[in-house]
Amino acid sequence: MLYKTSMTLMKKLLLLCALLPVALPAQRTTAAREREAENFFLKSPAALAGIRDRAGGTHNKSNIGLFFENRGKLYPRRLSQGPSGEYPIGSGRHYIYRINPWVGVPNNVVQGRFTTNEEWEAVGGYHNTALAQIAFSDRPQTWPATGWPVKDAQGNPIIRSDQDSYCVYSDSNNTSKRGILGLEVHQTGYAYGVKFAADMIFFKFEIINKGMRRLDSLYFAMYLDIDVGNISGGDPEWSDEKIGFDHELQLLYDYDADNYTSEWPGNIPGEMGIAFLRTPAVNGRQLGITDMHWFLYEDLDVVDLDSVQYGLMSSAASLYNSPLGPKFLHPGANAPNLHFDDLATQDLGGNDTDAIAASGPYTLAVGDTLTFITAIVAGPDRQQLFANTRTAHNIVALDFEVARPPEPPKLSAVPGNRRVTLYWDDRSERSRDKFSNALDFEGYRLYKSLDKGITWDQLDRNVFPNAGADPVPLAQFDLANGLGADTGLQYSFLDTNVVNGFEYWYSLTAYDRGSEAVESLESSRGATLEEPNIVAVVPRQDALGRTPPLVTDFQQVGSGNSNYQFIISATDQASVAGQIFVAEFLPAVTQVTGNLSAKIEAAIADLEATVPRRYALRFLSDAAFDLLDAATGDTLVRAQSYVSGTAFTFEGLQITITNPAPTEPLDFFPEAGDEVVISLGVQVSSGGAVVLPVRPLAQGKPYATGNGLIFTIVPPAANPQPLTYKDRFQFSTSSPSVNANTVKSELGRVRVVPNPYLVASSFEEEFGQLRREPLRVLRFINLPPVCTIHVFTLDGDLVKTIEHNDGTGVATWDLRSASGREIATGVYLYLVKTDNAEKLDRFAVVK
Repeated sequence: MLYKTSMTLMKKLLLLCALLPVALPAQRTTAAREREAENFFLKSPAALAGIRDRAGGTHNKSNIGLFFENRGKLYPRRLSQGPSGEYPIGSGRHYIYRINPWVGVPNNVVQGRFTTNEEWEAVGGYHNTALAQIAFSDRPQTWPATGWPVKDAQGNPIIRSDQDSYCVYSDSNNTSKRGILGLEVHQTGYAYGVKFAADMIFFKFEIINKGMRRLDSLYFAMYLDIDVGNISGGDPEWSDEKIGFDHELQLLYDYDADNYTSEWPGNIPGEMGIAFLRTPAVNGRQLGITDMHWFLYEDLDVVDLDSVQYGLMSSAASLYNSPLGPKFLHPGANAPNLHFDDLATQDLGGNDTDAIAASGPYTLAVGDTLTFITAIVAGPDRQQLFANTRTAHNIVALDFEVARPPEPPKLSAVPGNRRVTLYWDDRSERSRDKFSNALDFEGYRLYKSLDKGITWDQLDRNVFPNAGADPVPLAQFDLANGLGADTGLQYSFLDTNVVNGFEYWYSLTAYDRGSEAVESLESSRGATLEEPNIVAVVPRQDALGRTPPLVTDFQQVGSGNSNYQFIISATDQASVAGQIFVAEFLPAVTQVTGNLSAKIEAAIADLEATVPRRYALRFLSDAAFDLLDAATGDTLVRAQSYVSGTAFTFEGLQITITNPAPTEPLDFFPEAGDEVVISLGVQVSSGGAVVLPVRPLAQGKPYATGNGLIFTIVPPAANPQPLTYKDRFQFSTSSPSVNANTVKSELGRVRVVPNPYLVASSFEEEFGQLRREPLRVLRFINLPPVCTIHVFTLDGDLVKTIEHNDGTGVATWDLRSASGREIATGVYLYLVKTDNAEKLDRFAVVK
């Protein structure tokens, strides 16, 4: 976790202390305290009983990345576990040192803040213990055997956000002399990827009394230690923190006193805090935050006393009048009211300042539950922090049922030589608006990142300062419906603006058409490679002598006579190679207007009678419709009645309308003005399985099958014969092949890059938070698909043998010997061998 100690001098000497055998009594690093905590719990009987139930997990669907444990800790112990309030996610800006929920009654407070006295313990049965991961709604493998822990009366999962989390912990490690209270906390997290709700993570705490006695004068509190602008082990940017509080917003927040950090890129930090959004009501009124206090981190050694903790939570006069009072209660101009500190009493230039916000007192009877809803909220500045907090309040008022964008698509990528082929599915187009039930998908936006998803912009804002705050996409594909850019949809994109050997990230989002009341919503670009709509890819040289899969034997196998052309490319993947594909034309049904949930199917009943026209099925009521020619507007069938589930046949097509279940809202049944279009669609099969479900025909726009075949249908230059339902095409793909003679004759093209190797090579990625260290990478390029590479010293000693057999023209090496040691500066020989050829050359390493 982040390195903080109780002495400012110790903070500055941390790096030296890690290197020198210096004894500094009574001063211990956080790392040492964490080890003591682990030892403490290994000896604790309660911990031994519940250790198998301990778990962690990361919220990463919003713009705040946060690892947390199911033991009352909303932060990682160390950054190697995961992000600690990283905002924006992926930026390396970790705001949170510690955030903990406290629950207490007089002389008995339960908390997980102090690592030598962690009183919350995990409760089992709410996640998959084999993974030691908290249950997340978007990761079913983390769920317990009984399924998602939150269910409705029918046993169906209740999932509110883009990423819900759920865990349970109790005070079974309570060290108070007064004994265990019998508290159980059910903690639910909610994170949204949609833009207006991305700068927050919600946590709901349901506190249940499972003990033997009623708990009076109970308080719930959130302990807050945020380090704005800090990097673990770097300059003490935590030393100029100040606490802010907005009573109306119920927001306790932390900010940098001089609004400057030397540690973070850009130097201007944001702000972050914790908001109380809903608290239990007493006498018909929510109590909200009843007590708020700031104090210094260096004074916390005495806080690990239940009497002091409860005094902080309840603003006890006994604490104020004690010798410790001036450290923890600062009424200032608010005196004699002790409940809220006067924030003007803080150091003018800030300090290593922590705070606590509490709500109480409450009475919790045996078996009863108290529910508190909070949110960690961030913003690039104070104004946006407050605006985001208002949004958080609104979301809770809506019971977390917010407007949502379409589901993100599944994006795939295939690297090539100075190119990247991207393709995706159409699941987003079947997403319904959560409130209207309408299919309101409008298009896709494709983004590209050169820094692993930290930024997705395609513009230099220094050159285009007025381009707006949102990243500019690499490409946009908008539904041709007269409502937007109308570029038309496509399902593949070829990016040739890439350099071999460099890693590129791509994200494909889906957006809806919006309305007069709600702006268009776009799905999250995401932040990790776990997201289905994000891929990382490294373009690379083709292998010597290798021919990738090619398309062969294209032929018409139907009874049609269309001369339209298929422009086909097989991506270089095993899933495409050596296959037989069949492309056929079937009716495609597309909903145009309305929110009906009726199932509308169109099938070919009489192939000879079919006509390849676009039909518009326009409902007049829930029992009749008109059938029109969508191109001309002519009415073909007027006021046609129908019976749910019974087919109607016209021009060789069989149309069936099946109404939703009677329990569905009436708005979801067909009604006047609802319209669907039935048109010629294309479907592709391979090996008896459908690899491209039927999609409306769009000339000149690329399609992609699920296994990676890319094709575009275009008319001929002259005398086009239109496609009809009678047309059916078949074609094959070859398997990759290797020409041994080419390999032998061109093996001399093998190179090492960079050569000479320098530590500052731009090919190297970097890692680490305080010091950006390179990942040592040397590449052998222009290799044959299969070969062996031997690396020797100039004396002929074997350093490393690399077996290359992945079919590409590139092999990477981390510059470590066979024993795992980094190689020294010098000149090395390398020998590339195949079955019938070899090449000997040299490279230099300069560190």
